[in-house]
Amino acid sequence: MRKRSWWRRVVVAVVLLAAVVFVPPLLSRTREAASGGTTTAATIVLNEEDLDAFDKFFPGQPDAVELAELQSLWGWDRGGPYGWENQDRATEEITVVDGRRVTYSVDDPQVTVWLFGGSTVFGIGQREDHTIASVLVRLAEERGVRIAVENFGVSGYVNWQETQQFHDALRFGGRPDLAVFFDGANETTLAVDRERFGLFDDSVVHRLTMEESEREALAAAAAARGYESSGDVEEIGRLGAGQYRRGVRWARELSDEYDVPVVHFWQPQLYTMPVDAPLIRAALEQWQISEDSQRHMDRVVDRIADASGVDPIDLTDVLDDASGPTFYDTTHTNELGARLTAEAMFEHLWPEIRRRA
Repeated sequence: MRKRSWWRRVVVAVVLLAAVVFVPPLLSRTREAASGGTTTAATIVLNEEDLDAFDKFFPGQPDAVELAELQSLWGWDRGGPYGWENQDRATEEITVVDGRRVTYSVDDPQVTVWLFGGSTVFGIGQREDHTIASVLVRLAEERGVRIAVENFGVSGYVNWQETQQFHDALRFGGRPDLAVFFDGANETTLAVDRERFGLFDDSVVHRLTMEESEREALAAAAAARGYESSGDVEEIGRLGAGQYRRGVRWARELSDEYDVPVVHFWQPQLYTMPVDAPLIRAALEQWQISEDSQRHMDRVVDRIADASGVDPIDLTDVLDDASGPTFYDTTHTNELGARLTAEAMFEHLWPEIRRRA
């Protein structure tokens, strides 16, 4: 029997860093915002006596729970131009070089794709050849086109940080055939936090907090101003949409300047899935998420995308009909979830990939 002691360390690390966006930082903050009080945080782990209970979320993935632990504690280099960056390291299933996770590759690629996002793009809980980036390469290969996908994903990044990466990589001479952005979960978390702490100035760019001390300082400042959160969906949506809109428009300006097509996707989350689906209902029960909380967060996710006015490609329903578990928390998927997501993305990307090839 594998004990949960290491997973306790993961939960603590995630909550303190707020970089992997597990259930506790997102759901508990939303409940507090909505009620004005304190609610016991829902978690995916603390009610379990051993790690074997989590294998069911990773069917067909040997040692997946341990892999998720390793990736969750991977570590970041602080003080980088975007706030933090991936550390360069190598293990059997994870290799990071120059801050980018190595992906499945083919010889002599005809098309180069840059893929930007947070931990779901990095591939938390997924082996090297099974991330979204790797699956995209394999799907193109099956259709007779060789592509290279550079994985820029960094846990906790919001779209603005990704667009900064895109800008700098172009400015220093890189030139892909296509740039793809995969967002939504971190934008949701950031929007909830901004409303929670009363950060209403749209001219200021915000990122997720990395340490508990940062959140404590924001909470103290809000209390000193006499601010109290209401948890209003419209306000949360407006706050999330404003910065996301700016980032997408900036990327599109760069697209015109450097002649690099850009595509923005809005990602699926557990919150966006129908509560009447048996697998979803079981997950909500497992993690003690009420249907009201799930529906509340679903409205927040939809509102941010709609209010942005930039029409990201909506992928929030692509996992609804999966035949097995896909999420192992409210945001991150197992390899089945990554594959199904990549397949949906690829259908949108294929015409441009084929043209560029």
